[in-house]
Amino acid sequence: MAAAIASASPMKIRASLHFRVTLAFALLGVTVSTLLGGTLYLAMKDLEQRLIDQALAAEMEDYISRRERNPHSPPPATALVRGYVEPSERFATDVPPDLRTRPPGQYALELEERPYRAAVAEQGGRRFYLLYDISQTVERDRAVLALIISGVLFATLASVGAGYLLARQVIRPVSLLAGRVSGAGADSPATDLASQFPPDEVGQLAQALDHYRARILGFVERERAFTADLSHELRTPLTVIRGATDLLLSDKQLSEPMHSRVERIRRAAEEMSEVTPALLALARETPGTGGATDAVPEVRRLLESHAYLLNGKPVDLSVQLPERFMVDADTALVRVVLGNLIRNAYSYTDEGHIGISLEGADFIISDTGRGIDQELFRNLFEPHMPGASGSGIGLSLVKRICLRYRWQLAVESTGGSGTLIRLRFAASPVLHQSFTSS
Repeated sequence: MAAAIASASPMKIRASLHFRVTLAFALLGVTVSTLLGGTLYLAMKDLEQRLIDQALAAEMEDYISRRERNPHSPPPATALVRGYVEPSERFATDVPPDLRTRPPGQYALELEERPYRAAVAEQGGRRFYLLYDISQTVERDRAVLALIISGVLFATLASVGAGYLLARQVIRPVSLLAGRVSGAGADSPATDLASQFPPDEVGQLAQALDHYRARILGFVERERAFTADLSHELRTPLTVIRGATDLLLSDKQLSEPMHSRVERIRRAAEEMSEVTPALLALARETPGTGGATDAVPEVRRLLESHAYLLNGKPVDLSVQLPERFMVDADTALVRVVLGNLIRNAYSYTDEGHIGISLEGADFIISDTGRGIDQELFRNLFEPHMPGASGSGIGLSLVKRICLRYRWQLAVESTGGSGTLIRLRFAASPVLHQSFTSS
């Protein structure tokens, strides 16, 4: 089983407000012009068909009337209209087969690859046919359609241009407000943005930002005061506790049980003295600039201060350290991270082997202890997890420090068989955690 925790989520590409306003105008223009052009074209087609059908009906009625007055009257034969009558003794009856079988009415058909409107009527035992050539009408419709499409394209381009210009005017106050907000530093005094804009929606937004910025500045000021007071007020009593415990431990008349209890108090005070600077460093907006830290003496000191956790345990300790191992981070934060990892290895290894080494850019610690339970591993870096650390914040604090400095932390654990932790101090884009279970 494996799991991973990433320090950052993938970025999403978002269109600017200016682009979205311009796009809205363009879509509005193309939609309106398309609907208008399509409606006009369909209305024109319908009107043309109605006029042609009316003309055919009138021509058919006129020919039947002439035929009743003069049985020898010929059917129409013009450039656009052709007529037929069946039966007929004097006139050709080469009626198109597709037309001959149709019942009375009006139809659209194609003969010899030319479009026609046709009319069929019956009167006095005879069938009358009329064909109206609409080729010119179709060509004219195509020209009108091309003109409408050109109009739609022109309207779309005009909408894009108008939208671009209008968007600049509409978005300008918002862009101006964004520039004023981004130009105001966190330490600069509160700026009255609302007075710089008219009392419209942008002015209301500026007023809301003024209130929000005032709240943020107040919060930052209170946080600074708190961290300053915490640094002073905690260090003084911790120094007193450590001094008092040192005096008590130097008393040779102190009983063994009391000696053990005082020793626990001294260790707790020392751990609090280490954690306090780390928490204060994390409270700062940016990582500290205290310079590089040599991790080798810190590891040696931590191994010595946590040695009591191995008292009475058949554990073989192997340590491989170079002469120097520089880490670009605050010493307090480096000490907290290494201390948590070493303390966990010491605490949860009852027998076997613990290996600690600094290789390349990695701090590696392995043990043959109890391993990490699968259920616990899922929330290993959550605060106040039982078994995560004796300090109560343990690996949660380690995770925050790693994310702050973009260190890579890999944890591999086999249930009941031990744990391998690799901490890479070099800047890495991802904080990684993995779990294996046999």
